[in-house]
Amino acid sequence: MVKHGYEVTVHDINPAAVKKLVDLGAKSANSPKEVAEQSEIIIISLPYPADVEQVVCSPNGILEGAKEGATIIDMSTIDPPTTRKLAEIAAKKGVSMLDAPVAGGGPSGAAVGKQTIMVGGKKEVFERCKGVLNVLGNNVIHIGDNGMGLVVKLCFNMYGGMGIIAAAETFAFGVKLGVDAKTLYNILNTARGGDWILEHKCPYPDCAPKSPANQNFEPEFFLDLYVKDIGLVQTTMNAQRMPLLMSTLTQQMFEAASNIGLGKKDISGIAILVRRLAGLEE
Repeated sequence: MVKHGYEVTVHDINPAAVKKLVDLGAKSANSPKEVAEQSEIIIISLPYPADVEQVVCSPNGILEGAKEGATIIDMSTIDPPTTRKLAEIAAKKGVSMLDAPVAGGGPSGAAVGKQTIMVGGKKEVFERCKGVLNVLGNNVIHIGDNGMGLVVKLCFNMYGGMGIIAAAETFAFGVKLGVDAKTLYNILNTARGGDWILEHKCPYPDCAPKSPANQNFEPEFFLDLYVKDIGLVQTTMNAQRMPLLMSTLTQQMFEAASNIGLGKKDISGIAILVRRLAGLEE
């Protein structure tokens, strides 16, 4: 944002993160309220629904400082009902809100604005903020009303988690029966004409250059954060009385991986659990 000429004011509970951005040309603030007082558009990205609610609604939060006509863009992955509730609260104070979760870029893509952004909220608010959103992502899509961006993000995460488990089990099966992991990778990836999960989250090291498995599953995206995301899917499913069996099993497997100490590994570290269940040595 700074590099594109925007005046940016930042706040974070991590002082080192603030300093890094101030060194790049941003201004710092002492609270979300102070950020809102100095901003027309307030962008947040936080781990959990309760975090978003606190930052938006607390006594020192965004709505305490936001001017009438301001817009909150929430890039967190939370549940659609929470974002709809917050949008209603904000509207009573003359503040608009968009949910704008991201997908597909990872940390490296986010750093250069190459990621998909799925946006929920009023179309006129989306159009007003499109310039900012186009700096943050290169594939910006208005999905529908508030909460709809998050519905699509949860779909994306459901599909991704299932795919990572499928890759882990496929490799465990092949390796246990004697196939070289790199040979298996090359055949699967070539025959499928390229596979994002295989190329970026391959469960075995030294097969795909971009895989966290090459660095003992050092995290690009914490497994514990995926436990949160798939839990949001489960909560939403239950509210809709919608039994989706693969999603339920996916949640249970990731929770099991977290419980055995893999929560701070990359999401693809689920492969460690799968290998143990298959009787393969680490």
